[in-house]
Amino acid sequence: MVDWFANMSKLTDTGGFEMCMTVCWAIWFYRNRFLFEDKEVDALTTISLAQKFMNQLRQPSARVLSNQALRVTSDSRWLLPSTGVIKINFDAAVNANDGLVGVGIIARDHCGGCVGWMSICIHQPLDPTSAEAKAALLAVELARDKAWRKVVIEGDSTVVIKAIEGKDDDRSLYGNLIADIHAIIPCFEVFSALHIRRNGNGAAHA
Repeated sequence: MVDWFANMSKLTDTGGFEMCMTVCWAIWFYRNRFLFEDKEVDALTTISLAQKFMNQLRQPSARVLSNQALRVTSDSRWLLPSTGVIKINFDAAVNANDGLVGVGIIARDHCGGCVGWMSICIHQPLDPTSAEAKAALLAVELARDKAWRKVVIEGDSTVVIKAIEGKDDDRSLYGNLIADIHAIIPCFEVFSALHIRRNGNGAAHA
């Protein structure tokens, strides 16, 4: 798969490669919806989603990251991070019947370009909030492993974002996941956790 993406980047211009990547994401998005929600769509709907996402991506507003403080905000649109900052959106979906959790993560730079992504299915019975905390941890681990120094993570679970913002020990069911996130945060020069409404977190929807 990596070789295929590398070849496509050489055979297409920037716009064509971005559209190719977005179509792949749309296929993955609807694949997860079929797996976890048993909802099926046709190819035209998949392409339409990719085109809509690209249109939104090319006309974003800038968000300026001013300090290292963890902040909770809420927006219904995906906004560009400031120059030099990587924004990582994360999301999780739970299939309680089969004990599965789907996690989607996408990382983008200040131009909106995809610089990393992850899509995995975890065989672990988690409640929805714990699943979102797991996705947040995977997002932070991705940033650490990529050696990104200035990072924003963004998700649609207010509970998880506020837990990451908290300084005290979290004794909830997902407290160990939040503790793992707190242990990684000092690796970054700048770190922020933001809340985004679900309709603005489409790229990461699991």
